[in-house]
Amino acid sequence: MIIVISGVKGAGKSKVIEYVTKKKPMKVIRVGDYFEKVFKEKGLKRDEGDKAIRKREYVDIQKKVFEEIKNDLEEDTIIDTNMFFTKPGGFYPGLPTFALDIIKPDAIVLLEYKPEFILQRRSKDLKELGRERSAAFDIEGIKLEQEVQKLSLIHI
Repeated sequence: MIIVISGVKGAGKSKVIEYVTKKKPMKVIRVGDYFEKVFKEKGLKRDEGDKAIRKREYVDIQKKVFEEIKNDLEEDTIIDTNMFFTKPGGFYPGLPTFALDIIKPDAIVLLEYKPEFILQRRSKDLKELGRERSAAFDIEGIKLEQEVQKLSLIHI
């Protein structure tokens, strides 16, 4: 079974996946790790690529990444990804239709939490890991991101 688990940045996808895979061992593919490799080749940090790369090139990168993921799929795989990314011009699909056509998931699980929880996790990432995400750092921004995340499912 191929399962996509999605949630806004800092929603705790990794913790949920950790819990699930303790109950049922499954391969875990983190889409961000694939993007990180491509961004690194371009001299960008993991979250910088979301902001710095223009739409047309980003789409080409997405296609390449999801083809690589397709080649790495096993019978039971969890794919950790985001429904969208924040770019200078607004929000951009993180799981576009062509990606779904490539990986053909059996299920999509969308995680949603209280914005205060997400803000706390993002602040911890910034403080402890020095990882500044391309995402909102206020309650209203997180609420908007979760609304966009839900609306992203409409195209699926």
